[in-house]
Amino acid sequence: MSQKFYLYDNTSGVINLILSHFRKKYGVGAIFLHSMDAESSDLFENQKQTFCELCQKGDSVELARLCHADHLKRAFAKQKIAVINQCYLGLYNVSFPIVIEGNITATLLIGQVKIKGKEKDAYQKAKKFLRNSNFDLPNADAILSRCESINTLNESVFNDTVIPEGRYIAKLIQALLEQERFSKIRMSSIAHELLLPIQSIIIDSETLKDETYDDQFDIEFIRENASSILLEVSKLNMHINNLRRVVKFSVVDFAYDFVETNIFPMIETARTTFKKEADLKGIVLRKQTFTQRKFPSLFLVKEELSIALNNLYSNAIKYSYSQNRFKDERFITTECYTTMIQSKNFFVIEISNFGVPIKEEEIEGGLIYQAGYRSEYSKDRNRTGSGIGLFLVKDIIERIHKGIIEVHSTHKGNGNYTTVKICLPYEREIYNATREKL
Repeated sequence: MSQKFYLYDNTSGVINLILSHFRKKYGVGAIFLHSMDAESSDLFENQKQTFCELCQKGDSVELARLCHADHLKRAFAKQKIAVINQCYLGLYNVSFPIVIEGNITATLLIGQVKIKGKEKDAYQKAKKFLRNSNFDLPNADAILSRCESINTLNESVFNDTVIPEGRYIAKLIQALLEQERFSKIRMSSIAHELLLPIQSIIIDSETLKDETYDDQFDIEFIRENASSILLEVSKLNMHINNLRRVVKFSVVDFAYDFVETNIFPMIETARTTFKKEADLKGIVLRKQTFTQRKFPSLFLVKEELSIALNNLYSNAIKYSYSQNRFKDERFITTECYTTMIQSKNFFVIEISNFGVPIKEEEIEGGLIYQAGYRSEYSKDRNRTGSGIGLFLVKDIIERIHKGIIEVHSTHKGNGNYTTVKICLPYEREIYNATREKL
């Protein structure tokens, strides 16, 4: 027998376990109907053993067909609130819609029981239904006889215990489906992000290969293509490191190796890695400004800070408006300076771009730092993104380096100036204290 109707997606095992426990606890039926099941004629046949005791014990194909149509009609009636129903045979059940992004994507049905004190009404309804449906007398009598053995609940138990727990389970299923949907979107975005540099590598490699067939090599042309391939590999490496950090973050905390480092080359490497994308959009990547003669040496986890800087420049370019959109010069600036925060010296890096705005409530509420979250305006013009960039940056700056991250988005003209500000402490003791805790 096909299992596709309730064994779908990665959440199916959890949902089945929850519903199985619920059935055993209260002696009631429970089925979960996904919207993709609505057109399936054998839906009820595949799930009847988990919901309707009458259909489980019976062998009437006609009854199964009618019950199937009845339950689907109520399950997908586009009612966004829980509704108590009475089926053709007088049994009571409740439908809980599962709403995701305003759409009913699934329904949880529980019940299929008799209510104490209402047994006579249920019997009369079943009898009337069977007579009007032209069931032959032996089959109708057999079904009515089985109605006597259906579980009966007190109305107070049904209303005050079964329904509230069913509502809780519906919310839990909704959360599971939302998480599943989020995971699929995130993996799709990550796959797209990985594919772009791979495609560029293939194109540049083929161009380089074609050049080698010529007896007169253009060394400068070969050098440019080789550099382009190296940059694309660097971007691919960044995306892979992002994925590794997400896994590392969720599994275990590591002891990090802090090294006294001149931060200038790290900023320059990250800035120039994405120059190709910036050039394609007509965006000028301005060099960093720093008024002091010498860049400071900070105690950093170089690999981690490189990941943070790469993500910041990648985001700045991705969410910048192209030059040809408003016929104005577009640029990304990097400002560096030192400041005092609570009597501590910090080195500050501000990366600013003009483009897609970020809502104030998304910044104030910390939504932009949540893994997988993409701001409302970031999806314009089908922009891609994994939603893990700022999540990683915040973790690297605040948790690992005990620094500070701030985001500001100010409206100006046809867009917003967005600035991401990261502050890294000078003092060695801050990092030493961090290492002792790890």
